Formats: sequence, structure tokens, C-alpha cells
Amino acid sequence: MRGDTMAMQKGENTNRPAKGSVIIVDPIKDLEVVKMVRDHLRPNLQQWCVYVVGTNTNLRAVDLANIEAKDVAYISKGQVLKIREQKTKKYREVVFNKSCISAIRKLLKERGNEEGHLFQNRDGGQISTQYINQFMKRACKEVGLQGNYGSHTLRKTWGYHQYRQYNAKITDLVWCFNHKTEQQTMDYLGLSIEEMGKLFMNEI
Repeated sequence: MRGDTMAMQKGENTNRPAKGSVIIVDPIKDLEVVKMVRDHLRPNLQQWCVYVVGTNTNLRAVDLANIEAKDVAYISKGQVLKIREQKTKKYREVVFNKSCISAIRKLLKERGNEEGHLFQNRDGGQISTQYINQFMKRACKEVGLQGNYGSHTLRKTWGYHQYRQYNAKITDLVWCFNHKTEQQTMDYLGLSIEEMGKLFMNEI
């Protein structure tokens, strides 16, 4: 099933930040909830695939949208794919795991061709970051998540669980996110406040 573009009428975007303000988007910190959102998106194969690939890599939404089907149709587990980041204009290497590859192959099998972008709108063009943002906000709300979620939730969720579940070094995550400092990455993933909170729980 192709993901349809969700049209938004003028004045309907209630989550648009006021001029000069910044909205912090959260990662999904509970692994069971990560799975819950994934299962919730399963009826829409394309949205499910975006979610699977997004939470298993640290690609930005715009770079997910830019993936060409032909570049990943026959990719194997652990194979390196070079992607040019739209934001930085730099090339970076991405490795797809088994979950990514399985999701991609299911999507392409249902579509029946390997032409154009991996993720497509109704007209066969690439999906927009707004589309990813909208379905992520909707899915998280529908499963009862409290907080602010959107397209950046995908890569933040990847980073958060690399640190919490797989004990990734923060220095490695700094490199993966192309950040300048460890503090920037800790703040980006919502880890700083958690670590600080633990200090205050220590009794003297």
C-alpha cells in the first residue's frame, strides 16, 4: 500500500511553533512503545517501512525521502551504502541491518517495481518530510504517547536506544550524528536531564 499524502488545510497545523520559538522533538524511550508504534503503522506498508528504516538508522527524514529504490533493492545485510546528506551536502556511509532490508523488500515486492524513489507519494514522486512528520505525530498520538513527536523522532529513537540498550559510546554517537560535542548529542537525545536526575537521587 502506498502512503498517501495527507493534505493539510490552511490553519490546521496547530503544532507550528511561534516565530522565534523552538520545538524539541522526543525520542521514543520505551522499547515496547517503539514496537507498539511499529505495529500500529503496519496496515500502511510504506509508513511502516519508513518507520522501520528510520528507527534502525540515524538518517534524517529528508535523506530517507531521497533514497532511490534501485540503490537498496538488492542490498545485503551489513553492506555499506553511500548517501549524500541534503543538509550537510557531505557523503556518509550507512549500513542497513536485517530489519531494514526485510522492510524494504516487502515494500518493493508489493509495489512491483524498483523505479524512482523508495518512498513515493500518490503520483510516484518522493514523499515529503512533512508527510513523515504528520504520520509520526498521528501514530504516536493514537497509541497514547505523551510528548512531542515527529520526523526527528525516528533518528533520535535510534540514537537513544543505541546508548541505553546497546551501550554505545557517546563519542561514537557524536560521530554518527555529525555533532560537535558530547553535550550536544546528550541534549539531542534527551539524555542530559536523565543523567542529571540520577545524581539527585543519590542520598548523602
